[in-house]
Amino acid sequence: PWLGAVTAAAALVALVIGVGGPAGYLAVGWHTEKAQLEVSARLQAMQMVHALESRATSGWRPHVGPHLAQGPVDERRRLLDAEGAPVADHGAVPPGPALHATAPVALPGGPPATLRVERSMRPLLARTAAVALAFAILAGGVFMLVRQVPLRLLRRTMDTLAQHQARARRELEQYVEVLFEQAVDGILVFDGEGLVRSCNPRAAALLGQGAEALLETPL
Repeated sequence: PWLGAVTAAAALVALVIGVGGPAGYLAVGWHTEKAQLEVSARLQAMQMVHALESRATSGWRPHVGPHLAQGPVDERRRLLDAEGAPVADHGAVPPGPALHATAPVALPGGPPATLRVERSMRPLLARTAAVALAFAILAGGVFMLVRQVPLRLLRRTMDTLAQHQARARRELEQYVEVLFEQAVDGILVFDGEGLVRSCNPRAAALLGQGAEALLETPL
């Protein structure tokens, strides 16, 4: 039973490490990517408003596209009108799964718009896969360590107990032998057939025979 319990505990520890590590890395990475994308969307929206304000007299539409192209290359940026229809678009559709963030844009002399920034999460998933592999190796090592160390300790403890029991048995046998040999009363030991198997010196003296002569004699 203790072997199964140790193995189950080792497997549980390895499972927590092997699953919890990559899951935690993915959760933190996803949250960080989302926060960075939101900041990027707000900064780009502010820069767009600032850049287009100086071109209000000549019209802002011709300058939206070039401004969208100035952002990070791994993002898709779209300017949407109040109804969600695209006004300008730059970048390819990111492969899924993807995150997106939006930020309001107050176009000079125009209706309110929204900047939508999209980014693929595949790089994060690739990094998570590498982390999962590393944690799997670590979990395997922890499983072997957690399983083997207690087993070794248990085996060592069992061996020590067995040695103590053997020594205690020998000491008890020696003590009984001393009592048998030095007893003031005669002691005869018979088997199931009534033959003498052992006798102490006092019994031999009382019967007037040697101890060896009494062996194998009937009761």
